[in-house]
Amino acid sequence: MKPYAAAGGHRVPEVWKGETKTMAKFTIVFHSVCGNTYQIADCFYRVLQERGQEVALYRTADASFESGERRIDEFKHLQAAIEAVPVIEEAAQVLGSDVLLLGSPTYYGCVSAQMKAFMDSFEKMWADAPTAGMYFGCFTSAGDGCGGPELCLQVMNTFAQHMGMVPISVPCNIGGTAQPAYGIKHVSGEKADRAVTEETQTAVRNYADHILRVIS
Repeated sequence: MKPYAAAGGHRVPEVWKGETKTMAKFTIVFHSVCGNTYQIADCFYRVLQERGQEVALYRTADASFESGERRIDEFKHLQAAIEAVPVIEEAAQVLGSDVLLLGSPTYYGCVSAQMKAFMDSFEKMWADAPTAGMYFGCFTSAGDGCGGPELCLQVMNTFAQHMGMVPISVPCNIGGTAQPAYGIKHVSGEKADRAVTEETQTAVRNYADHILRVIS
């Protein structure tokens, strides 16, 4: 399996100048159709690498992705970068991680079918609870901010709780764009063509730092 190489164009607003004694293993798994959720995942990946963490980035299986039938013109340039991210083959690949981050587009207040299929694949591990005690965070992109993204984030948090994981909430003073307690959201507009802003990237960076403080 080829290692993931981050694509250009999604700059973290500033270089982190702090220090941490925490060295953790993060696994990020996302599903992205138009490219918005990928942009958030890529930002998490870059920030955590800057902090000296071990980070694995995967995307969920999506049989229709390579056809590009749902891609919008504004983000077609991201297709190659997303395809360069390895597809996660089984839920067991997250074992051994200290933190699991999941990201999904919001569809009707829920996760995408592809992310739901990935979460459901954990049923083979549910009885033995090997993920119990693993820390958890999540993120989503949505056409509007009228409650749907919060519901989607709650779906992912509920999944994590059933697997014995420990969700880490987003503090109300996270900075950047205002964020719900349940995770990071990006409002991409009704045509899904609004790229992740630097303010949202600030929230991602600060949330990543908050996670490191919590688990240290």
